[in-house]
Parts: sequence; structure tokens; C-alpha cells
Amino acid sequence: MQQSNPHPIINRLRKTWRMQALRLYVTTALATAVIAGVVLHLGHISWYWGIVAGIAMLATLLPGSQAWRLRDEDVVRYLNAHYAEMEQSTQLLLLPQHDLNLLQQLQVCKLQTAVVDLPELKPFLSRQKKATWLLLCAMVMAALSVLLPLHKAGSNGQPKANSSEPVRMPVAGTQSLQIIITPPAYLELPARKQQQPDILAEAGAHVQWNLQTTEKATAVQLLFNDSTVLTLQATDTARRQWTGGKTLIQPGFYQVVLNKTAGGLNKIEIKQDQPPAIQVQAPKPYTVIDYGMPRSAHVQAAITDDYGVQQAFIVATIASGNGEAVKFKEQRIPFATAFTGHLPLYTVEKTLDLAQLGMHPGDELYFYIQATDVHAQQTRSDVLIVSLPDTAQLMSMDGIVNGVNLKPEYFRSERQIILDAEQLLREKDTLAAETFKNRSNNLGIDQKLLRLRYGKFLGEEAESNIGDPRAAGEADSYNPADFGNAAKILDTYTDKHDNAEDAGFFEPETKKQLKATLTEMWNAELRLRTFKPQEALPFAYKALRLLKDLQQKSRAYVAKTGAKTPPLKQEKRLSGDLSKIISPSARQQFQPASAEITRLRSALGMLQQLKAGAAVNTNNVSLLQQATAALGKEAAHAPARYLAAYEAAQRITEKIQRQQPFSNQDMNAVSSALQQLLSAPASTPAANSTTGNSLSQQYFHQLNQSRKP
Repeated sequence: MQQSNPHPIINRLRKTWRMQALRLYVTTALATAVIAGVVLHLGHISWYWGIVAGIAMLATLLPGSQAWRLRDEDVVRYLNAHYAEMEQSTQLLLLPQHDLNLLQQLQVCKLQTAVVDLPELKPFLSRQKKATWLLLCAMVMAALSVLLPLHKAGSNGQPKANSSEPVRMPVAGTQSLQIIITPPAYLELPARKQQQPDILAEAGAHVQWNLQTTEKATAVQLLFNDSTVLTLQATDTARRQWTGGKTLIQPGFYQVVLNKTAGGLNKIEIKQDQPPAIQVQAPKPYTVIDYGMPRSAHVQAAITDDYGVQQAFIVATIASGNGEAVKFKEQRIPFATAFTGHLPLYTVEKTLDLAQLGMHPGDELYFYIQATDVHAQQTRSDVLIVSLPDTAQLMSMDGIVNGVNLKPEYFRSERQIILDAEQLLREKDTLAAETFKNRSNNLGIDQKLLRLRYGKFLGEEAESNIGDPRAAGEADSYNPADFGNAAKILDTYTDKHDNAEDAGFFEPETKKQLKATLTEMWNAELRLRTFKPQEALPFAYKALRLLKDLQQKSRAYVAKTGAKTPPLKQEKRLSGDLSKIISPSARQQFQPASAEITRLRSALGMLQQLKAGAAVNTNNVSLLQQATAALGKEAAHAPARYLAAYEAAQRITEKIQRQQPFSNQDMNAVSSALQQLLSAPASTPAANSTTGNSLSQQYFHQLNQSRKP
């Protein structure tokens, strides 16, 4: 197409569309900047980096935009595709006037009128709407993040000093409080400061309290739940600045005592350093390396720790020999991963070369993964076993030589198939191709016969063995007297695999292993029938190993020992004295509920009565005091769960003694905590709630009826 000066309408549309694309990209960049600023603000990072993100987005969109490379032909193509009025001939507007014939000139006149009457063209309108909505949602998120207070938490969940929460003073007369928490040195974490009296610290962290009073104080002490007292020291002559520190190991609570005036209870939560966790992903707990498989084991595991993993390795033990000549060899195998970064998550892999480890057929490898964290805490995974079967032992003829091990013929057929297949492979180069295929096919037929023989133990159907005269059974001779015999016909076509004797012939585990044996025989038969005896050997060896294992499971050995009977007392012989023979009896001592549990249940019931408006008496105060003491013990171990209820119980007790009304909120808090302390009562024997029309009961009833003579 020869292009001349563009039509003014086409040129105007191209410029308008470029401006629409520019508005789209600017809106998208603004939305990106606002969203990035909100995310950075929530992460306590300066939101100015959001502007950088918006500029980077705009710089990415503009160079790669197709709108800047928009040509007149693109405008023509868009008009032809979206507007039928242009009659697929908008390109005529780009051609010079002197090159048009009469029909083209008439069409151009028609197009000029149609282009003017077209509605406003906005190809970027849909994307512009989406970008605008995205910008509006981002602005709403930004407004909410600025207006709503955020809880700024430190790396370990401890509130920061610049938190927007109102600072709670631990005791009256305190002007300011600053707590400096220094984590243990092995964590390599920086110290942090806070103004809230509640503490969440790592185990072994050193906590320093810096307290400033409004007036001169004579003494400032910290009273802990274990009755220990920390006396703060004055750091100025005005005795308004006080400081003191302590290393926290156990959770609990404390209160500040200023001039013998005790404040409220403050929580001390301890984040314990957990040992590393090991999740072994490969191999399986028990792996057997069968004949033909690569003699290697791929180990893959994920090791996690809350603060960092310092070291991990494999401890492998090789067991060789049998009987009393078993030898063990232990060695430590490192991973290729370097743990210098002390990261909280490592995915480690290692391929164990069994030959390099010195394993031979018949040996077993026992190994586990041991990991150590930065606090020198060690964790071991479960022991995994890799077994390397001895094919020579599988091919042993002990079953023929020793009469005790003598088994029917089908227990030795798989071994003979393996021997014939190996002999065939040795003679492959000296045999003709047709002879090799015939012998391989014959071995496949032998494998099929063996599979069918074992399939009878599982109730599988026999096959017709078409084309194999050796496998075809003798057909039942036809008897004319059986014509019309319904029992004979049903016996031929009825499946009898669900007989009671067949169903209980083998245990489920034995049936499962027999099915696995048949599967391996199927695979071996497939390779032999397709003239691939080399590929059939691994499956045949595995089938033989499973059969040998079943053979060993069926044996029971009892050592032969002499009978040693106690001597008979002649004076009691034939006397008929049965006084020493008593009926067997079982005694079980009933353990009643402890007194503390009984008191807690009584206190819980008393609180429910007080909610209903019952009068308060002396017994109520005693029960509530006992419940308060029990809550105090639990608050020392789990302050986050029971400290609020402990304070509520103290307030209720104090108001009852002063004969003042107490709040339902405190009573609900104490009741909820007591319910958590009380375990569910043991279930008592009850009649079976099932109806008598259930299918199982009907079957049991019919079974009993059939057994009656």
C-alpha cells in the first residue's frame, strides 16, 4: 500500500489514542505508588519509597508500550474491525487522491461522511476503568492505614516503644517507664525498647527497667510471682530515676511497689527456643534395592528452627553378616549445604552411594539425620532402613537339601525361571534370533502358569491359555443328561470367591503381599513375552524375594526344652481338699476427684448463683479465695491466659469483703478461666443408643438363628 499524507481524521485519532494510553499508564503508576506506600507503611518503612516504585512502574510501561509505535495502518485496522459503517475500506483514506479510480473516489466520499458520524472512539476505555478503580481502592487503603491505629510489633512479637497504644503506667506516681530487652548473645538479635509494662522476651534475655517517678521516692521494688524481689537503684540525687535488671528464664508476672504502694499485675511471657524440626521427604522408611536398580539412596529433608540451624549431618550404620557374626560400621556423612548463614530453613539433599559406603549384597543401612541449632539443641529424625538383598541367598537350594524347608513345587518355580532367563542371556550370542524369541516366549508362558497358580490363592479367575497346549486344562466331557440342569449351569457361571473359607484363608497382610507378588510376575511375563529377558530379571528377582519372605513368615520355631513339673505332695493327693482353689476376682480401687477439683467446681457453681442474684455468705468468700489461689498458680505458668482472670478474682473478692457491687465482666472472666482448669468429667456407662433395625444387628440376628439346631 502506497502511503501519502495521512488523512486529518486518521491523524487526529492516532494522537488521541496516544493520550488515552498515557493517561492509562499514569493511572496505573499512581495506583502502584499508593499500594507500595501502604505496604511499606504497614511494614514500618518510609512510604516515600512508594513514589520510587510508581516512577519505576511508569518507566517500565512507557518504553514497552505499543501506543507510542501506533501507525496509521493500526488505526485503519481497528476501524475496519469494529465499525461496519467503514465497509472494510478505511485504507482508501490513506491513498493519494490522483491514484483513486472512480469507484474508489465515490467510496472515499462516503467514508469521510461515515467517519465524522462515528461515536467517540476509546479503545483504552475498559483498561482505563480498571486502572481507575484500582487507584480508588488503593487510596481507600491508604486512608484506612493512616486513620486507624497500627500495632507495631517487633521481631519477636514485643510491642515497640513508638506504638500508638496508650502507655499504661505500672503504679500510681510513675511518670515514665522504659524497658530494655536484650536477647541472649547466641541469637545475635539487637536490643529493643518498650514503654508497656507487659513483657514478651526470649528465654535467657536480660531485662532492664528504667523508671522515673513524679516525685521523690524512698524505695522502688519489683515483686515477682515466685516471691523474689528486685530492688531498683536510684541514679540521681533527686531519687526520681530508678533502674534495675534481671535475666528472665520462666514466665510469670510482677508488680511494681513504689513507696510500699503496689501497682497492678504485669505479664511476663517467655518465648522458649524450640529444638530444630526435621521432616524427611525421601527415601521411604524402609527401602529395598532390588536386582537391576541403581545401588544408591537419595536423601532429601527439610530442617527448620525458630532462630537458625547451625549444623546437620547423616549418621549411617552398616550392618553386615548374619547370626553371631554381625558387624556394624558407623560413619558420619555431611551434607553439601553450608550452614554458615544460620538460616531458619534449609532443604538438604544427599545421594548415598551404597558401593562407596562399602555395602555388599545382604547388608542393611540404618541412618538418621541429626540437626543442631544455634543454642546447641539437637534433634534426630526417625531411623530409615535401606536393604540390599543377597541374590545368592535367594537362589540357594536349602529348601531341597533340608527336609524341614521342603515346600511344594510352586515355591521353587520362580527361581527356576530366573536361572533359565540368565542362561538364555548367556547363550544369546550363539542362538538364532528365532530360537531366542521362542525360548523367551516359553519362559513367559512358564511365568504365566506360575502366576495363575498363585492367583488361585486369592480367588482369581483362571484363563483359557489359548495357543498353549501345556497350560490348557482338560475340558469337562459333555454329558447329555446335564441338559437343562440349572445347578450345573449356575455352577459354571457363578463367582464363588466370597466363600467364608476363601475369605478367611489368609490374613490381610499376606493377601497384600501376594497381590504385590502377582504384580511383579505380570511385569516379568510382559518382558519375557516381548523378548526382553534382561528387563524381566529385576521383576522376577523381586517376586522371588516376596515369595521367600512369605515362606519365612509361615514358619514357627519353638525351642525344645525339658518339662519340669513341680513335685506332688502325697499327703494331699486324692484328698478332695478344694479349700485352696478360689474363684478369680479383679479389684479396682475407685479414685475420687481431688479436693482441689471439687473446690473449683464448687466455686464455679457459686459464681453462677451470684450471677442469678443469690446472697453472698462467708462460704462464698472462702471458695472464691481458694479459686483465686488456684488461678494465681496457673497465671505463673501461663500469664497470657490466666493473669486477667486472676486479677478479676482479686477484685471480686475485695468488693465482696467491702460489700460493694462487682461487675459481670469480671465474673465472666473468672468463670471462663475456671472452666478451662476443670477437665471434662469421665463418661459413665450408658445403654447403646443405636436402633435395633440397623443392618449389622439384623445380620447378627440372622446369623444366630442359622446356628440354632
